[in-house]
Amino acid sequence: MEETNECYVYVYMNPFKKYDKTHCGIYFEFEPFYIGMGKNKRYLSHLREAKKQMCQHNHKLHSIKTILDKGCEPIIKILVANIIREEAENIETKLINCIGRKHLDEGPLTNLADGGGSLVLRGSANGFYGKTHSKDTIHKIREANKLFYKNGGKHISVSEPERWEDICKRQSETKQLKNKDKRKAKIKAKEEYRKERLKIMEIQKAETKIRNMSE
Repeated sequence: MEETNECYVYVYMNPFKKYDKTHCGIYFEFEPFYIGMGKNKRYLSHLREAKKQMCQHNHKLHSIKTILDKGCEPIIKILVANIIREEAENIETKLINCIGRKHLDEGPLTNLADGGGSLVLRGSANGFYGKTHSKDTIHKIREANKLFYKNGGKHISVSEPERWEDICKRQSETKQLKNKDKRKAKIKAKEEYRKERLKIMEIQKAETKIRNMSE
């Protein structure tokens, strides 16, 4: 059976961390923390899992949840689409090895395996051994990267990311609101303390007056 070109390679990036690096001819504006491959809606499965709080002992989902807790979503970008599974696995492996994995102190990726599934076959055991990417696939990689420059430095992502300036502005506004709330709480606490002291002073005065009258 002829294999269909229905696979793709995708990346999850942290919108709070600037990266500005190129790996395997693909530019990453924000820090990548997971590289994957799949078909259909596979790229959304990790986001759904993180939203369901399924993050225990999973660095990838924990990274997504951390971003969600800050009121944002990770940037999900399809890097190369409409390719066969072998090519997708090969590109995924190359990117993971090029960027580097966190648990090996090689880079920022939370991937535990180096691509192509849980078992990575090397040499002649790998179905892509001795083969090269087709001109069409190379063209797709180049075109995906060109989109960044054609759109004025803005990535075309599956989940549309906030602009970096908007993120910084929102963080600044949130910080200002928190500081304002802290100031209000401090003023309120001082006022309550002042009222409590007045009550105590009034009671003390009343007690002194009663003692003087009894004498």
